[in-house]
Amino acid sequence: MAIRPEPAMPLRLLIAAVSFALASPAAATPDNAGLPPASPPEARVGECWALLKTPPTYARRDVRIELTPAQTVERRIPGESRWVTREVRVPAYERRRVVQPAVVEWVESEVTEPARTETRRVPGTFRTVTHEVPVPSADAPQWQRDLSKDGALCWVETPTAFRQVAHRQQVTPARTETVTVAARTRITRRKVVKSPAVIDVTTVPAEVRVERIREQITPDRFVTETVPAVMGTEVQRVMTAPSRLEWRAVLCDTNATPGKVRAVQQALKARGHYRGPLDGRFGAATLAAMTAFQTAEGLASNGVTLEALAALGVR
Repeated sequence: MAIRPEPAMPLRLLIAAVSFALASPAAATPDNAGLPPASPPEARVGECWALLKTPPTYARRDVRIELTPAQTVERRIPGESRWVTREVRVPAYERRRVVQPAVVEWVESEVTEPARTETRRVPGTFRTVTHEVPVPSADAPQWQRDLSKDGALCWVETPTAFRQVAHRQQVTPARTETVTVAARTRITRRKVVKSPAVIDVTTVPAEVRVERIREQITPDRFVTETVPAVMGTEVQRVMTAPSRLEWRAVLCDTNATPGKVRAVQQALKARGHYRGPLDGRFGAATLAAMTAFQTAEGLASNGVTLEALAALGVR
C-alpha cells in the first residue's frame, strides 16, 4: 500500500516562540533582570532565531549525608584503688571424719490385722423399657376419594403415627450392707542399724590468716560525653543549571530546503522516530518525530533547532 504524503505546514507555526527571519544584522540590547536579550545575538542574514526553553541539566555528585546522628552517652570512670593486706581471725572448729560407716540390715516382721466389720453401699439395678408415644401431627380428618367404588368422597381420619421411646426403669433401690472382714497377717520389712558408724572428731584450733584485698581510695565517677555524628557520602542527581529561555537558531521557511527536510526525515527514520515518506515536506508527522528525538536526547523540544539538526548529522 502506498504511503500518502503528509501535508506541509509553514515552519514559523511549529516553533514555540516568535521566530525572526532576519534581513539584516540585529542590534544587540542589554539584558534586563536576568531575561534573554530582546533580539538574538550575532544574527546573520537568512537565519531564523527563536526563544526556546532549554531543559535543566543534571550531574551526579557526591553529597555528604549523616549516617548516625550525634548522641550523648554516659561513661564510667573507675576510681583509684590499691592492694592492702589484713588479718582475718578464723575461730576453732571441729572436723569430723567417718572412719567406718554404719552397718544396716533389713528385718522382717509379721503384723496381724484383727477381724472387723465394714458397711458398704450397694447401688440399685436398672433396666431399659421401651413404649410407644404418638407423634404430634397437624393433619386433621379430611375428604378422600374412594377409587374402589363409584368415586365418591369419603370423610376419613388420618391414622396417628407412633415412635418408640426408651427410658431407664429402676428394678431394685440402692442399699447398704454390713460385711465381716476376716483377720489377716502381712509381712513388713524395715531397716535396722546393726552397728553404728565410727566417726573421728578432730578439733582445729583458732588461727589468724593474712589476706590480700583491693581497697577503694576514690569512688567511681560518671561523665557525660557527646559522640559526634558519623558522616558518609552518597551519589545523588543534582541540578547544575535550571531551565531557561535562550535564543537558538531554528529551521524555518527561509532556510528549510526540500533536500534538507528529506535528510532530516531520513535521519529520523534511521533512529526509529519517523515512519512516513521521504518527501521533503515538513508536516505534522515529521514534527512529532523531531520532538520525540529532541526529548530523548535532552535537547530543547519546542522548536526545530540547528543544534538538533547537528545531532542528527544534517548540515
